[in-house]
Amino acid sequence: MTFNIQFDPELGLLEVLPGSPNIPAGSFKQRDDIQTVTFSDDLENIDSNAFASCRNLTTLNLPDSLSSIGKEAFYANFSLQRLVLPNGVVSIDDYAFQYGRSLQSVHIGEAVTSIGKRSFSNGWVLSDLQLGDSLTTIGEKAFYRSPQLREVSIPDSVIRIGHDAFAGTGITTVVLPSHFSDNPPTEVFEPGTVFIYRNEESIDSGELTNSGWQSQSNSGLWTKEADRLDSSEAGQTISWKIADQQKVDTLQGGDSLIVEGANRPALTNAGSL
Repeated sequence: MTFNIQFDPELGLLEVLPGSPNIPAGSFKQRDDIQTVTFSDDLENIDSNAFASCRNLTTLNLPDSLSSIGKEAFYANFSLQRLVLPNGVVSIDDYAFQYGRSLQSVHIGEAVTSIGKRSFSNGWVLSDLQLGDSLTTIGEKAFYRSPQLREVSIPDSVIRIGHDAFAGTGITTVVLPSHFSDNPPTEVFEPGTVFIYRNEESIDSGELTNSGWQSQSNSGLWTKEADRLDSSEAGQTISWKIADQQKVDTLQGGDSLIVEGANRPALTNAGSL
């Protein structure tokens, strides 16, 4: 297999020249003299451990032709601060960028479908994370112990998130695809993380007052003919509150206040509330 490089020791510049579509496994492992790497436009694969433990690597320019990044390919690169994965990359293997302790920003390309386990874990200063819209799988502990990471938006394309993928981060609220609502991924995030589901059915909310009710979908006064709050359309959710902790009286003579949702009573009260 052809593999052509050029290295400038004074600049710490490694150039991978045209005609080198693959970086073989372990090619530059533990090379502390490498600071910058540039690649030719015909690069396709970076194999396992290719640049592992290159502790002084600060600049990495990946070409659009790159399609896969192997296991531990950039493991323990202590100086790399920013990573942009081009749109040609499809997969990131296990531990690929683990222990990137200076890595502040990671932008995942639009073609990436899978992120391997622990691929970005122990990213102590990672605070800017953008995930591509083709992503389907986020591996176990992929971003584990990244305490500066405080927000992430999970694309609708994601169908599987591994255990503890975002444990040990600073995320307290996360936006998830609506298909996770039936089985919230509580094992993925820190305990107590608030889940917001994208494209959920709208929630109708309203207020019960001393004289009647008012909401987005309906309003009325307490009368014998209209003492029912109804949000019975399939898929809708309704939320009501008592205004200023006021007492709300229904009519005399056995009338009831009924709040309904999804064709079933949500609250029934006779007399006063």
